[in-house]
Amino acid sequence: MADPIPQFEALVAELFQGKSTNYSIILDLIQRNKSNEKELQRILSILIFYNEFLDSKCRTIVDAIIDVNWHGFQEEGSKSLYKKFFFTLLNSQMVHTQRFIQIQVSKFKSKMDEAEYSQMAPDVHSILQLLAQNQPSCTELILHTLENQFPYITVGTAVQFRYFEQMLRIIDFIPSIRSQVLSILIDRMLQIDANCPRDVVEATLETAEEMIFDMETMDGEAVPAPPGKPTPGEAERKAYIERLDLMMAAFFNFIKNTCFPKGEFDWQETKKLFKQLLRIFDNTILPANDCVHVQFVMFFVSSFRLNLIEGFINYCSNKYQDPSMPVLHRQAALCYAGSYVSRGRFVPKKVVISTLESMCAWANQYLDKVTHSVESLEYHAVFYSVTQAIFYIIVFRHRELFAVNSEIIGTLKLQRLVFSKLNPFRFISPDVARVFTQVMKTCEAFDCERILQQNKDTPLRISEAADECRRFLHNFFPFDPYLLVQSGVFVRPIYRLFRDLHSDDRESFTEDGDNEEEMLVEFIKTIDEHHRKAASVNARRWESGSSENHSFLLTPSDALSYGTSPGFQ
Repeated sequence: MADPIPQFEALVAELFQGKSTNYSIILDLIQRNKSNEKELQRILSILIFYNEFLDSKCRTIVDAIIDVNWHGFQEEGSKSLYKKFFFTLLNSQMVHTQRFIQIQVSKFKSKMDEAEYSQMAPDVHSILQLLAQNQPSCTELILHTLENQFPYITVGTAVQFRYFEQMLRIIDFIPSIRSQVLSILIDRMLQIDANCPRDVVEATLETAEEMIFDMETMDGEAVPAPPGKPTPGEAERKAYIERLDLMMAAFFNFIKNTCFPKGEFDWQETKKLFKQLLRIFDNTILPANDCVHVQFVMFFVSSFRLNLIEGFINYCSNKYQDPSMPVLHRQAALCYAGSYVSRGRFVPKKVVISTLESMCAWANQYLDKVTHSVESLEYHAVFYSVTQAIFYIIVFRHRELFAVNSEIIGTLKLQRLVFSKLNPFRFISPDVARVFTQVMKTCEAFDCERILQQNKDTPLRISEAADECRRFLHNFFPFDPYLLVQSGVFVRPIYRLFRDLHSDDRESFTEDGDNEEEMLVEFIKTIDEHHRKAASVNARRWESGSSENHSFLLTPSDALSYGTSPGFQ
């Protein structure tokens, strides 16, 4: 019997002339030669000339070729031929486009070793790029497929993180979908972040710290820690935490690479990215009051320039001053503004002062206009949120403020706010009220102890409707310390910790008039080195198959050096 491959062209020609019995023969030849690169070259070379006939009736044949492991081809010419086949086919037979994109994107979820994956991923990107460049209408289909094929939240860390990284890389050659891709990725991180509440992360880090100490004997010699299998619940929590840590690190690194291509700050690209992330923040992060870490993407990207710092604060100001917004959204915007100005080492004194002036002006005007002058959280939730933000900022930044202007307390009319009939100390976080009182006493400004004691002696009764606002005020400090270890290298250098009132405050990152560009470049070089080391460790872990051992890449003790009170950790 003659070798069927040399007769392949005749079989194909006869098929399209009406000899339907050839269909199964052709399909069998393709299936049997999937691993034979030479024969596949011949098959593809022939089918290229018949692509106009490969309509929906030939889907099984086309699917068989889609499923070929073309990433393993030894010759670059074979890969080029594969791409050429599908490029010409999809130009004439778009019925196969969706299926082709689905199969290619699904390869990003492959559980292959690191070497094979590293060979496969660029090949998939190259063919998707070719498709997007020559058929712009396919970009929406690619985006839709990426979103639909995102691994489920409980899928293993290696699979999710690899897919996450590939989505970020697709932005490089399809920049038109960047905003949508970033929104999808942030939404996924928010889902995971909701499963990583602060107390759970702290407990997990404490366990990791204890395990490190258990590795040492009394004489200092390292010994293995006693074996202990985590409970299913503990293992799941650790998996979520590690997953989020890796994703946040990759996202921060994307921001850094976008804003600092080749190590040089690009203002135009940074401004464009900031606007996209701010829109995403407005739509997805601001309404989510159960997130602990994802909001730090705005903290990080806005730290690069004064215009961005002011842009984020102005966004929050416009939000809380808009009476048409839901009350909880206005409260959230104030929580973000207060926490951001307090915690950002990059926020200069002049911005702190202008923010306080704006907030105090609003609060004092509110007192001038208010008709329902009885203390009530239900009626005055936004006012109480404004005053809490003011007191919180002063607690963190009072040394700088009083060094600049010793009369600022009188200028801001703080005493009027504290002793107003609306009695903000009664409803704001007790910790904020207490520490603010200590600050005022230390600075010899005015005595708040009396109002604290009066509130303590009078029981508080609030309606169910106001209870959510109260819990929001007491517990939501969105830029409380960032706990994730690996991705924390992007945050820690620009983050202000709460210091004891009697300690020296040496937390300044930038002062008015400092050279922002030089400081930024040095900062980026530092986190680059940390990220390279972490990426190398991750690659070795995927290779060894230890992707689910949840071993933290840096010592967790740094992330645990905080207190336990919300807002002052």
